[in-house]
Amino acid sequence: MPKKYREVRSALKAAGWEVLRQRGSHEVWGKPGETGRIVEAEYIVIFEQAEDGGWGAYLPDLPGVVALAATRDEVSERIHEAVDAYVREMADLGKPLPEPVAAAGTIQAP
Repeated sequence: MPKKYREVRSALKAAGWEVLRQRGSHEVWGKPGETGRIVEAEYIVIFEQAEDGGWGAYLPDLPGVVALAATRDEVSERIHEAVDAYVREMADLGKPLPEPVAAAGTIQAP
């Protein structure tokens, strides 16, 4: 099970890391005096239930990151796996993650 964002932050702080830069929920972490860095960001995930009862999930800010499953719990696990794979691929390519810019809200129907 993936760790919660606040648990990751606490672990980084305990290991001597600090936030070097922050923009919205996007953070760049580093250790003072070292060149390595970690980027932490929170992204919006959209979960949708299909007419047949199955579930889908995607992240508007991460192109191509999608998951399908029979249940909401399964699709949640699969979208985490898809995000992990995307992050690894971007790191292997030496590319930064896209900035999280999607926003969610609600409106009341008349």
